[in-house]
Formats: sequence, structure tokens, C-alpha cells
Amino acid sequence: MTWLAIASQIVAVVRLLLSQVEGRRAEAARQHQKSVGRQEALLEALKDVQKFLDDAALARERALRDLSHDPDSLHADDGFKRSAPDPDTQT
Repeated sequence: MTWLAIASQIVAVVRLLLSQVEGRRAEAARQHQKSVGRQEALLEALKDVQKFLDDAALARERALRDLSHDPDSLHADDGFKRSAPDPDTQT
């Protein structure tokens, strides 16, 4: 075998190895992108949960403030009376 033939085979093997490395790199990049996409989706979901919790905390603070000013105000619009029933009208 001549030196030229040996060099040609070495070049062919190196090209094959490089193509395999490139294929693995491309697959790793795809997997990384999928992971990044999942992380971004999770971050958006966590932001939604945080907003929900912030809104709930504000509603709780408002309700406690309303309750401290007027204990019946928390239920003022539900149509029920909060006073004790009149014993003379009960059967």
C-alpha cells in the first residue's frame, strides 16, 4: 500500500469520525433546546402561580381590612342577615 492510499484512508476515517461527532453535537443541541423550552414553559407557569398567589394575598388583605372595619361587610352582599334570629318569630 502506498503512502497516498494510507493517507486517503486516514482522511476518510477522520471525516467519518467528524461526521459522527457533528451528529452527536447536533443531537445534543436539539436536546438542549428542548430542555430550554421546558424550562421556559415552567418559568411561565411559575409566574402565573406567583401572580395568582399575589392576587390571593391582596384579596385576603382587603377582606381582613373590610372585616376589621365592619364585621358584616365581608358578607354584606350575600343576602343573609348576620344578626341573631328573633326568638319570637321562630316556631
